[in-house]
Amino acid sequence: MKSLKTLVLSGCLKLKKFPDIVQVLGDRTDIRELSFAIELLFRLVLLTLNGCKNLERLERTISVLKYLSTLKLSGLLKFREFPEKTSSKDQLLEIHLEGTAIRGLPASIELLSGNVLLNLKDCKNLKSLPSTTNGLRSLRMLHLSGCSKLKNVPETLGKVESLEVRLSC
Repeated sequence: MKSLKTLVLSGCLKLKKFPDIVQVLGDRTDIRELSFAIELLFRLVLLTLNGCKNLERLERTISVLKYLSTLKLSGLLKFREFPEKTSSKDQLLEIHLEGTAIRGLPASIELLSGNVLLNLKDCKNLKSLPSTTNGLRSLRMLHLSGCSKLKNVPETLGKVESLEVRLSC
């Protein structure tokens, strides 16, 4: 095998954690955390963990995935905290956090300056967005509908060119 491009284990309800040597990524698994061995997948482009009901957080090691362009974490009911970014050298274009228990975003979100889509739809615990969100210069779509506790949206978001904000369905 030359290289593994995609490994899909969607619906593997009995999968409890990723093995330390072979990384397994998929929807609706029962994992609680990602192993630090995720660093071995440094060329990973798409990480989809939708519906992983027990996943509470991502380690900072996710920052080593420099080629990651799409991160899908929708429906993670226990996911409360998006990790701080440690560098701006990444290609993360889309972040899907729809229906998570996230309360806010870290100030380091501005380091994701190439991000074009940020989906926070139905994040019922989201209270505010950091003022550094205006650093997302490439942001084109921001989904905020269903964020019933959202009180603070930075005024500076209006300075991001071509931004479409969705506040309702």
